[in-house]
Amino acid sequence: MPQPTPTPSHHAISAKVHFATGFAVVIAAAILSYFLHDTAFGRHLEMANLDAWFGLASTAQDPHIAVVAITDEDYAGPVFHRASPLPAEGVAKLIHAVALSRPAAIVVDLDTSEWKPSDRDALQSGLQQLAPAPQIAWAIGGARNTKGILTLRTFEHAGACLGVPASIPDNYGVVRGYLPYVASAGVRWPSLAEVANHLDTAHACPAAQAAPAAQIDEELPEVDLIEYSGGPARFIHLAATALFGAADTPAWRNANPLQGKIVIVGGQFQEARDRYVTPAGYLDGVDILAHAIASQRNGGIPEPSHRAFLFSDLALGCLLVTLSFFVRGVRMLAITFVAIPFVALGASFALYHYTGYFLSFMPILAAVFLHHLVEHSVEHWQLVFEHAKLEQEVLELRARLHAETRSPAAPDPDPAPEPPPLDPQ
Repeated sequence: MPQPTPTPSHHAISAKVHFATGFAVVIAAAILSYFLHDTAFGRHLEMANLDAWFGLASTAQDPHIAVVAITDEDYAGPVFHRASPLPAEGVAKLIHAVALSRPAAIVVDLDTSEWKPSDRDALQSGLQQLAPAPQIAWAIGGARNTKGILTLRTFEHAGACLGVPASIPDNYGVVRGYLPYVASAGVRWPSLAEVANHLDTAHACPAAQAAPAAQIDEELPEVDLIEYSGGPARFIHLAATALFGAADTPAWRNANPLQGKIVIVGGQFQEARDRYVTPAGYLDGVDILAHAIASQRNGGIPEPSHRAFLFSDLALGCLLVTLSFFVRGVRMLAITFVAIPFVALGASFALYHYTGYFLSFMPILAAVFLHHLVEHSVEHWQLVFEHAKLEQEVLELRARLHAETRSPAAPDPDPAPEPPPLDPQ
């Protein structure tokens, strides 16, 4: 009876197909991720991944930055009288109270564009009597005209250090970063975060630089990401009225929570309309500036180059495809679907937590998911088809055996000759 021809090992064919299709899908996903990195949709996926790490990261209270805010109660009190803009006398009184606390630097995140030179002279003369005289950084704002050219409302004053608190929302209305500089009228003005840190570390004001001719009316530069870990609880917050009553006391001058810190003076009252959506929820502009200063001080959130993104996606994708090959069978499908995202997201979180670098593996993760699901589906339907084919062959074999057992025995077409009879003698 002829024997059936042996077929190649199913496992060998499965390995060849698995790695060939898996690596092809990983390469395609890595190339797609490479091009999506510069699109709004791709960045939105990456930023959603980064937002999750902000929520998981545990951050202690920042020892270098504090916030003194004008609250709703302060704004309605006898110092500010619900005036808009804020009265120069009230703001000067608050700055003087902060200066008595001996901070490393004072960052005024308030609109003082309508101050008269005499208002700044009066404040400066009062601060010069303190030893040492505090360093102050002033926020400057601006607006674009009908041609899209940005004009900043700057001012000139002896010892004035100016910076732009340029934290702008992205295409989805979320403030994720700040501008490192703003070019206006041929001058590059540094960000207020950079100015604050420069005053703290170098004890000098960074000078505004002349912008190249091609960049005088350039579009806004790419933003530097803000690290929002800890939310507003990351910084010490004091209300303005708390300083008005305590700053003149000897006990406060000897030891207070503002001493030696970068102190940001800003508004947290409703009429300021300075509240924005961030990865840490709704935050006031003064808290966003505090996070920007902390991020700039710590080096920000560095993102690897496009080439590094590509090779990291390829490496992780190949690793996941290899691991998924050893997790075989439909029963292990659910385990694999849980393990793959934990491996990818865990790698992203570990990289961010221990090195400060951020890499998102969302496209490559989706590609490996899709490949694993399709592969299991194909294997399932192959088994179903082979099972049905095998059942059909068994039924045909049973029918053949049944027919052979019921048919009569056929006569021998060539019977053997009978032996001759024996001789009686």
